[in-house]
This record gives sequence, structure tokens and C-alpha cells, in this order.
Amino acid sequence: MDDNWTSNMMRKGGLMDSLAIAELVTEHTILGDLGEIDITFQTDLTDAYGNSEIGTVLEVVFTAETLAKINYDNVLHENVPAIADYYWEHPSFNK
Repeated sequence: MDDNWTSNMMRKGGLMDSLAIAELVTEHTILGDLGEIDITFQTDLTDAYGNSEIGTVLEVVFTAETLAKINYDNVLHENVPAIADYYWEHPSFNK
């Protein structure tokens, strides 16, 4: 995940990138027989003691059925949490 100015900008970028990836998978029929795609974003996370490690900050799963429903010309990135078959975001995005 790109390091942006704020956690909100990072989250927005991840949602937008999730749709862009989903569209490419759909457009190029990459999914095949897999049934779903799992898009995971990672970045450096630093604890209160200043120790950093790479960690997952956003995960989005779309099934083939859901991908077929998405109108990529009109879908809003804000709707990714609602339309994804599985959605998880790091608690730091809620601060």
C-alpha cells in the first residue's frame, strides 16, 4: 500500500486500487476456476515503542459472482466494504 499523508488517504487508495485490480481480473478473465480473488494490502506498522514490521492493513475478497455484478464505470470506491464478500481493515483506519 502506498504511504500517503493520512490513514484516510491510504484507505481511500486501497479501496480504489481494489476496484482497479478487480476490474483487470474481470476484463482479462484471470480468475478462471479459482472462484474468488483475495486482495491484501500491507505496509509498515509502527508500535508505541517505535518498532516497525510489515503488516496487513486492508483485505478485500470478491467472488466471481460478485465480480460479475460490478459496473466498473459507476461503482464508487466508498462502496467496496459493502459489496465485497469479505472486507477487513486495520483498526488504525478508524482513528
